[in-house]
Amino acid sequence: GAGKSSLINYLALLAYQKGLKVGVIAVDPSSPFTGGALLGDRIRMNEIVNNPEIFVRSMATRGSLGGLAKTTYEAGLILDALGKEIIFIETVGVGQSELDIINTVDTVAVVLVPESGDEFQALKAGLMEIAHILVINKADREGGDNLKRKLEEIIAFQNQALWEIPVLLTSALKKEGLAQLLEMILKHKDYLIKNNLLEEIRKKQIENRLKSLLMENLEKKLLEETQNKFDYKNLILEILKGKIDPYNAAKKLAEKLFFGY
Repeated sequence: GAGKSSLINYLALLAYQKGLKVGVIAVDPSSPFTGGALLGDRIRMNEIVNNPEIFVRSMATRGSLGGLAKTTYEAGLILDALGKEIIFIETVGVGQSELDIINTVDTVAVVLVPESGDEFQALKAGLMEIAHILVINKADREGGDNLKRKLEEIIAFQNQALWEIPVLLTSALKKEGLAQLLEMILKHKDYLIKNNLLEEIRKKQIENRLKSLLMENLEKKLLEETQNKFDYKNLILEILKGKIDPYNAAKKLAEKLFFGY
């Protein structure tokens, strides 16, 4: 409800009008029961979905818990290889653990709204650590200026980096503040290039992606090995009957798997 889709709709259009080649990836949550996803973000991107020059790709999370789909990173690489100069990625939203976006993009804009105590949400969820730009959308509502002042106070207290996090007021509905937001996104890119930070960020993204894929494969392989080689189902029954607790059961399986006893 922060208006991320509407913001990206107009930002992508502005970037296109500036002569940039634009790609958009919009991630929607999948149902934990059916596995299906509405992919409704495209409905709020009516200014760009029919533009043949702007590529819009919807993706479902399919059980991924980091706020993105498992292959969002690779989708971004494909768009980059196709010559897109700016790629907007919309997450499903950010809670306290949905922070995969920081390992996927170069610039993170966190979108907040007035009248919801979002300055406390920003602190609680660690958003100040991942945000390069803070955006107060729907700023035409009551409380926008007050939220901006509070966030700027938090930034002044916490921020030690060379890049000072800006707090911008926007209204996607009234198309206000959007040009300034796009300008700030491009300014952050220039800052990264000027300070030789872009290559380091890309290296870290690749390392994190490699670790993620490695852990995914290891977990799958270890579970298969454990279930196939050991008395896995009987151990579950022993836990059910109270003969052993899950912690010691897991330790027992790990010892058998790695040490053979």
